[in-house]
Amino acid sequence: MSNKYTIILPYYCQDEIDRYLRIGDHLLTLGPQSHSYEFLLAASPKIRPNRDLERRFSRIAPTISFSCPTKVFGYPQGPTAMFWDCMDYISDHSNPNDAGFGLWLESDMIPIKSNWLDEIIADWSAAETPPLLMGCLIPDVYKHRVMKRPRKWVREHINGGGCYGRHFGKILPPEARNEVFDLAVYPFVMEKPERMRVTNTIALSSMDRCRADIVDQRRMILHGFMQNKDDFIDRCRQPVSQLELNRYQGKLHYHPLGNAIERTKLMFMGRGPEAMLAAMFLEMDRNDYLAQKAA
Repeated sequence: MSNKYTIILPYYCQDEIDRYLRIGDHLLTLGPQSHSYEFLLAASPKIRPNRDLERRFSRIAPTISFSCPTKVFGYPQGPTAMFWDCMDYISDHSNPNDAGFGLWLESDMIPIKSNWLDEIIADWSAAETPPLLMGCLIPDVYKHRVMKRPRKWVREHINGGGCYGRHFGKILPPEARNEVFDLAVYPFVMEKPERMRVTNTIALSSMDRCRADIVDQRRMILHGFMQNKDDFIDRCRQPVSQLELNRYQGKLHYHPLGNAIERTKLMFMGRGPEAMLAAMFLEMDRNDYLAQKAA
């Protein structure tokens, strides 16, 4: 029996529904994938399953509407409860040997290439051991301060918008469900690091970075972390111009001098969430540069 691939769309309110409808329109323009897959439309306990979403996504692939049963609300407890409801659902509806995945696709995430899912499946399947988790690695990020010890802003984890083995919910212990899910599961997955896979196919991006990321042939899905979600999705849907191809082809975000200057600015002036995001991108860009150089 072949592996199954499920794209999970968790939604909590009408704004999320409207955004997913636009993402659905975009997927229709990207065209079909060579692998079979399905959508799981996961409605929050506080909202009814949406028929417009069902109609839109059933034009793309088989679609299942699912009402998350765990009645937990607020952020981040509500989305975390929905995540585990979906992991349990997928596990309960998979055969024991299924080595496919569920892809948690939040409404600020958008596929950007015509072969988006085929490439993600190829990366997942390239691992010698079937992965348990695959996604974009967020490294440890520190706030460097003058005459003070660095303070950790972000601890290393795989960003939540990633791929999870179909029996993820059954394999991880109950303690993994006690915190924001992407931070909570990482230490347990890393007890067997061969089950964790870092991918370049899914990437954090921003309004300023996304056009270069779309040109980057490694990127298949972009996640507009801490951006205006509607603006980010609309910007990613714009066709790539020849000028953008000429400008960004083969280029990385990292530049040694520019990176050093930005780090110095953050040391003296960086405050709040925007500074944390800037520091995160600087660290990720440097790691990407070093990995490319070593390859």
